[in-house]
Amino acid sequence: HIWVTARLLSGEELARVPIQASDPFAKFREAVENALGGVPLKLIFGGKVVADSQTAGMIGLRDGSEVTVIFLHYKVLTASADSTAKFISTSNGEEEMAFVGHASSVRSAALSHDGRTVVTASFDGTAKLFDAETAECKFTLLGHRKNINSAVFSLDDEQVLTASDDGYIKMHQTSTGKCKQTLPNGGECVNSAVFSPDGKSVLIASGDCAGKLINAATGIHEQRFGGHRDAVNSANFSCSGASVVTASDDCTAKVFEVSTGACSALLLGHSRPVNSAIFSEDGRRVLSASDDCTVRLFDVVTGGCAQLFQINDQRASSALFLPDERHVLVGAADKCLRLFHVRSGECQKVIQAHSAAVNNIFLC
Repeated sequence: HIWVTARLLSGEELARVPIQASDPFAKFREAVENALGGVPLKLIFGGKVVADSQTAGMIGLRDGSEVTVIFLHYKVLTASADSTAKFISTSNGEEEMAFVGHASSVRSAALSHDGRTVVTASFDGTAKLFDAETAECKFTLLGHRKNINSAVFSLDDEQVLTASDDGYIKMHQTSTGKCKQTLPNGGECVNSAVFSPDGKSVLIASGDCAGKLINAATGIHEQRFGGHRDAVNSANFSCSGASVVTASDDCTAKVFEVSTGACSALLLGHSRPVNSAIFSEDGRRVLSASDDCTVRLFDVVTGGCAQLFQINDQRASSALFLPDERHVLVGAADKCLRLFHVRSGECQKVIQAHSAAVNNIFLC
């Protein structure tokens, strides 16, 4: 072993960690993160950020070498069964702000693209718009007759899209809170709804075992992503907009081509309902969260599971990649957030976030 010292830019020593010359640098970074309480970070040596794939020997680390630590500070917006949403820091686990006022479980929460407004969706049948700086409720969005399962902003932040168990999707004007348009789903519950990357279409996860693409202006159903044997809980686009991933109560996730509606990958391995599924930024991987108390990282090309993250007998409701894509954050039924190393699959940090289950997490 060689011993390497990690310091802040100020020169303060934070940790001394052993490493072998043949070890990938990712292993050393993870050891430093664990020694510092699980805070995500990047390391600089010789004036450059060190790539995880390089070995200690390749970059010239020797016994007594020093690296500089740069902490990566992220904030997430959580939605909980305790009827609140919160800003939580992944660095120190502290609550930065709470958004209150719902009379029942908050199913989802999202931040506007300009960072000024938070929207929440609740099982009390309403969605709410909050000032992100003061937590003051600006508008309550009415009109749905049953639980609201999701609420998101349009790309220009001028509209909010809500999805409900009442079988409708509604578009509300952000500036007034008024409903501008209602799109039907044939009486089937809508478990989630998102805008396409170009803003022209709406992708929904439907209770009738399918994802559906709907024209946002006309309400015409343009594409169906079928083949599931039970309700679809979430549906999301890849960053390019060329693919869709669905998560279903039938214990599977599926990847589809938007242009044809054809299934290009069937992602197997979960033993209970899959609550959410999202793409990595490059569209080559999918992260899925399940009631089987695991989160899985799938390779889209092969359909194989590349990594398994275990949540200790707790239902995993939601999972996302942090921007460095070396860490995964998971929301679970035990009121906590968990931060995992992607490479090793090990949990590096547990954050007590709420007084009831975490239903959804959104990266700010």
